[in-house]
Amino acid sequence: MVVLACSEQVTIPDLETSCSRFPNTDQSVIHNDQSIHAIISERQQQLDAVLHEISGLQSVMDGIKNIHRKLLKKKDRIRRSMILHKGLTSRLWCLPTEVLSQIFHHCLPDHCFPESNRPSALEAPVLLTGVCRRWREVAVNTPSLWCNVSVGFDNLRYYYLEELQASRYDVWLKRSRGHPLSLSLVCEADDAARLQSLLQPYINQISSLSIIFHEDVVEPELLLDDLPVLQELTIRTLKENRNRHSPSIGKSLSRLPATLRSLKVVEWYFNTTQTSFGLAGSHLTNLDVATLLHQSTVIHLLQLCPNLSSFKFCGQFDTNETLDSFTHTKIQTFRVLARCDASSYLSGLFNALSLPNLRVLENYCSGSVRYPDEELKAFLARSKCPLERLIFSSRGKPTMTDEVRAKYIDIFPSVEISLVEDLFAFLYL
Repeated sequence: MVVLACSEQVTIPDLETSCSRFPNTDQSVIHNDQSIHAIISERQQQLDAVLHEISGLQSVMDGIKNIHRKLLKKKDRIRRSMILHKGLTSRLWCLPTEVLSQIFHHCLPDHCFPESNRPSALEAPVLLTGVCRRWREVAVNTPSLWCNVSVGFDNLRYYYLEELQASRYDVWLKRSRGHPLSLSLVCEADDAARLQSLLQPYINQISSLSIIFHEDVVEPELLLDDLPVLQELTIRTLKENRNRHSPSIGKSLSRLPATLRSLKVVEWYFNTTQTSFGLAGSHLTNLDVATLLHQSTVIHLLQLCPNLSSFKFCGQFDTNETLDSFTHTKIQTFRVLARCDASSYLSGLFNALSLPNLRVLENYCSGSVRYPDEELKAFLARSKCPLERLIFSSRGKPTMTDEVRAKYIDIFPSVEISLVEDLFAFLYL
C-alpha cells in the first residue's frame, strides 16, 4: 500500500499586501535596502517550501508509475501462462508427432515460380519453429520440410552479410538430413563459384535442380558439373546472355549423369546440333527444349534420346531440308510450338517421322491456322499409334470442318480432338 505523506502546509501570505506598502514608485525610494531584502528573503523561503512539496509529490508519483508498470508486466505473464495452459488442453497439442508433421507439410507455401521459394521467417517451415518448443522440435526434426528451397545471393554491399546469408542457407540444407533435395538457383555475376561452394556438401542429395542465369554470370558451367544423383534439370537464361552462355552450357550437358530423366532448356540460341547428352541421353524420358529447332535437329534429338516418352519443343523449320525417315518407339506425348506456317513445318516432319507409341499430339502455331491434314493423317496411319488426344491451337482461332474431323475419327474412333485458341497454354503444359 502506498502512503502519501505530505509535509507541513506552507503558509503563503498575500503578496499584494506586501507590495501595497509601496503605493507608488516615488514612495519606494524612501525605504531602505534592508526592508526590501527582507521581503525578498521571505519570498525565497516560501518558494523553497513549495518546491520541496512539489518534489515530494513527484517522487510519490514516480513510485506509483513504477508499481503500475510492474503490475502490468505481471498481468501479461499471468495471461500468457493461462493461454499456454489452455493450449495444453487442446487436441492439437495431443496430436502424434507423425500427424503434426503431415499438417506442417500442408502449411508449406505454394509459390508460382520456384525461384520465389526463398527462406522467410513469415512462412513455413521457419515460421513453425517460433510457435512453441514442441512445434520447433517437430519441424526441425522433419527433414522433408527442408528439402525444397530457392538459393540466391542478394547484391549485398558487405562481405559479412553475404556470409550470414550463406550460413542461413547451410542451416536450412543441413536440416534435410540426407533426403533428396529440390533446389532452384538464381545465379548473378560471380555467384556461380559461391553457389558451388555452398552446395558442395549436398551434391549427393540434389535430385532436382532449376537454374536461372542472370546477366554477367561468370563460369555458369560450375553449377552443372558433379551432380551424381540428378534426375530433373531446368536451365533458363536471360535473353541478353543466351549467345554467350551457349558453348559452356552445351559442354556441361554432355557430362550430365545417367540418372537424369527430365531436361528442360530455355535458351533460344542453344546450338543443339553440336550437343551431346552423353550418358544421360539414353536415359532421358522427358525433354523440353524452348529453342528454335529445324526439322533435322528434331530428328537428331530423338536419335540421342531413344527412351524419350515426352518431347516438347519450338520449331523454326526450313522447308528445303531433306529428312531421312525415322521411327521412335517410345514417344507417347509430342508437343510442338511452330514459329512459322503450320502447313510447311508439319508436312516435312510428319513425312519423315513414325511414332508407333504416340498417345497425345499437340500443335501450337504462331503463324497460319491451316494444317496439313493429308500429311498428318498419313503420319498417324503409318505410325499405327494408340492416339488418345489431338490438340490444335494457333494465334488465330483454329478451324476444322466436320468432314476433316470425321476422317480423324475414322482412323481413331476414340480420339479426343480439341481446338484451343490460347497459344500460350503451350508454356504451362
